[in-house]
Amino acid sequence: MVAGSVAFTAGVVWLQQQAVLPPLLAATLALPLGWLRIAGLGRPGVWRLARTGATLALWALAGLTVANLHARVRLADALAPAAEGRDLRVSGVVASLPERTATGWRFVFEHDVRARTDWHVPRRTWITLPLAADDAVAGAAPPPVSAGDRLRFTARFRRPHGTANPHGFDVEGWLFERGIRATGYVRTAEPFVREADRDTSPRFAVERLRGALRERLARAVPESPVAGVLVALVIGDQQSIPPEYWVLYTRTGVNHLMSISGLHITMLAGLAAFAALRIARRLPALAAGLPPRDAATLAGLATALAYAAVAGFGVPAQRTVWMLAAAVAAQRLRIVTDPWRILAVALLAVLAADPMAVTAPGFWLSFCAVGVLVHAGCAEAEGARWWAVWSRAQWAIFAGLSPLVLAWFHEVSVVGPFANAVAVPVVSLAVVPLALAGAAFPDAGPAQVAAALLAQLHRVLDALSGLPWATHVQPAPTALAAGLALAGGAWLLMPRGTPSRWLGAIAMLPLLTARGPAPAAGEAWVTLLDVGQGLAVVVRTARSTLLFDTGPAWTSGSDAGARVVVPYLRGEGIARLSALVVSHDDRDHTGGAASVLHAVPADLVLTPLPRRHPALAGAPRVLGCLAGQTWHWDGVAFEMLHPVVPPGTRRPRSDNATSCVLKVSAAGRSVLIGADVERDGEAAMLRSKRDLRADVLVVPHHGSRTSSTEAFAAAVAPREAWFPVGYRNRFGHPHADVVSRYRSLGAAVRRSDASGALSVRLAAEDCPVEAWRDTARRYWHTPPLPPS
Repeated sequence: MVAGSVAFTAGVVWLQQQAVLPPLLAATLALPLGWLRIAGLGRPGVWRLARTGATLALWALAGLTVANLHARVRLADALAPAAEGRDLRVSGVVASLPERTATGWRFVFEHDVRARTDWHVPRRTWITLPLAADDAVAGAAPPPVSAGDRLRFTARFRRPHGTANPHGFDVEGWLFERGIRATGYVRTAEPFVREADRDTSPRFAVERLRGALRERLARAVPESPVAGVLVALVIGDQQSIPPEYWVLYTRTGVNHLMSISGLHITMLAGLAAFAALRIARRLPALAAGLPPRDAATLAGLATALAYAAVAGFGVPAQRTVWMLAAAVAAQRLRIVTDPWRILAVALLAVLAADPMAVTAPGFWLSFCAVGVLVHAGCAEAEGARWWAVWSRAQWAIFAGLSPLVLAWFHEVSVVGPFANAVAVPVVSLAVVPLALAGAAFPDAGPAQVAAALLAQLHRVLDALSGLPWATHVQPAPTALAAGLALAGGAWLLMPRGTPSRWLGAIAMLPLLTARGPAPAAGEAWVTLLDVGQGLAVVVRTARSTLLFDTGPAWTSGSDAGARVVVPYLRGEGIARLSALVVSHDDRDHTGGAASVLHAVPADLVLTPLPRRHPALAGAPRVLGCLAGQTWHWDGVAFEMLHPVVPPGTRRPRSDNATSCVLKVSAAGRSVLIGADVERDGEAAMLRSKRDLRADVLVVPHHGSRTSSTEAFAAAVAPREAWFPVGYRNRFGHPHADVVSRYRSLGAAVRRSDASGALSVRLAAEDCPVEAWRDTARRYWHTPPLPPS
């Protein structure tokens, strides 16, 4: 059973790595495998080994087939490319708890499949309802809709699309896992109609209950800064937790506690089982029909199922419920089983329901955490002191899961075992039950006590987070280093008496000492990150790194610096910037600067912005950029080509007129980064008689027709023209005439919305270009089409 579930998982994982879905060949392959399994019955030696291999292959084939069928069903429910950006009249049901954003309310909408529309709209879409004029203050009013409401409105949709970068978050995969096949927004100029009837099915009733609990908690602790954390602990709404708290929880390794975790569900189920056991023993009539121990386990399972449903039934909750259900079934049937079999049943159940779960780090961390505890024998240490069991559990989790955490997030909390030793009992045994009581009953007292306890816990976490060695940050490891570290952690946690357990620590060293690849002396690696409608370019030499612009700030309240640039830098092992260039004062170029400077210090900032500009907060040294500035790092030449006139000398017509333009030259090749310079700036650079020729041009102003004059394009004469643009951006960038202009010069035209991050290595022997969407393509990625 255990080996079969592992093989089933392997089949699911293999499919999720494919760029194109393979054909359904399950029946063709199952016949010979089944024959081999039957032929091996009762035969020794090689036949028995072949039978075992055939059995595992059938399990893997089953996993692959289940995942393939799930994927095909979801891919078939797609929005037609021609329907993007059109006004479509739709009707359906609000299918999720509405979430508040900086610009409106967001929810999953299930469309009425019987409604007639000119274009097919996927069954589940992600809808944004813009804020009304009198609801501009965050948190000022409850959502205008609730789960189960039937609505009719006009909306504009587009196919799922997100930024695509190394070490970045796959938004399209996240939407695909949830069955969301289009995103859209309600057209505020059109009538928004709430239909009279409401869908009263149980799943919408649960979502309405979650909304009611959220509002009750908000009323109970309206002024508490940790109110959002209590909401997350009760109903699993992680959007309620402020970003700065997530940074604190990540640095202290307790982020798994601040959402619905299996630990919370298990402890709550244990409390319910204990209470049911005490009650059942005092009711002889009940005990005659149902033994007290069975009544207690059933009560615990029912409590776990109810809490998981209210919490949104995420993967940790599913895993816990299935494990508890398997344990209860084994007890009722008087079957002796072991924790590994129970974990295997939960693994099969979760993946059969949602094969895409394997793409989420939370899936692996949840199951591996339980596996580590079972492997380390933390549940079998009978007679040991409680503090010894507790300490071993914390050590097991740290040693066993750190390789996975480093592989995905490139950062692991060193103080995590100490923080969890305090936080786990406080949160799971006190804060969660009190928060649930505060949400369930009119009295605000329990919620206020929970908020006070959580505030005190924050003081402890702040102290631990402030330690200089609180976290260990390193580049993304290779698959070999991560595999060795996982094996080393497993060996390190073997039972006492196992010979040479210290070899496990040796096996973990390649992971802890890993350093990412770096350019050789005289080479430069240039990467145009996909930040949507904005700009962020990373230039690396052998020992130095320059970041040119930091991407936009988004209306959701986040920015490209925190979401794209910092994860990329950490994944590449870049802990410090030699220089940051903030080209000019436009939100799509400066929006992520504060986040970058907070996470990755910079020795120098070159910019036309004033020193007191909010984007430069935390910058130790700021200089203006001016044409003629040159410097060399590791045999690589940097030259500033614009602005020709020092900023402040005369009033510019726009901020674009002060844009910094940088040329990077190495190994006889060069890249020119045009920022948002326009015709006047291009003319000034041409008059300066500087050498503008470049192999790669990051096209000025995203390909706007106010830039890239014929004279400038001819002077640069690039082999590669890169357009940093957002998918279906409202400006219509890049302009068709500009694209044609570069193509007529023989340049290969690439767009960041279609290619993802673009990288080139300026080296003597070759100058290869890599598009991240080609390198890391998955079958669920939507191939974007240029706007007409």
